Amino acid sequence: MKFGVSQAFPPITDSLRVLRAAEDAGFDQYWFFDSHVIWLETYSALGWLIGQSRNEKMEFGTCVTNPVTRDPLVVTSAFATLNRITGGMMICGIGRGDSPVRAIKRRPANLDRVEEAVNIIRTVGSGQAMEIEGTRVHLEWGRGADTRLSVAKAPVTTSGSCVTGFVTQVPNSIFSFCDCPMSQPTALSWRIPRRAGGVRVRLAA
Repeated sequence: MKFGVSQAFPPITDSLRVLRAAEDAGFDQYWFFDSHVIWLETYSALGWLIGQSRNEKMEFGTCVTNPVTRDPLVVTSAFATLNRITGGMMICGIGRGDSPVRAIKRRPANLDRVEEAVNIIRTVGSGQAMEIEGTRVHLEWGRGADTRLSVAKAPVTTSGSCVTGFVTQVPNSIFSFCDCPMSQPTALSWRIPRRAGGVRVRLAA
């Protein structure tokens, strides 16, 4: 089981303060919300925080990005770059899109579009060539920078227009917030046994 924290409200110095506290407390992960209208811009902030980090084992990720406001190829390039910088400590949390999409009056992606984005990020981000809309795309420098993904496929509870808890699943991985009823131990104990064996549990506070 791994524990993480998240903080994306301005000023950015507050995010650094939370990162320092997480490092001192032995947390495993730092997550940054990707809602560009409401909070600070994700990839700029993550790059700065990674440069300030004092723990080489700290993992960083988006909580979560989406294929509506973020072109999957741009996400691919961003994570491949940050993986180079961190030595492979990035996790791409990606979902349908909620607050960043609704803030600009757009509709969340359907799951097919999310799966398409995941395929692009995985394939192109690992240095493999891929044909996208009739064009061959190849990040030659991305080879060896494989990005791990946590895919937010199923919102569990909502408050207004913002998803406050969800379960995500990729092979051998579950990612859940612990600030909502569905993330309490009783709920997690109900969900975890129903996943494939060898799961890793990630809790973001």
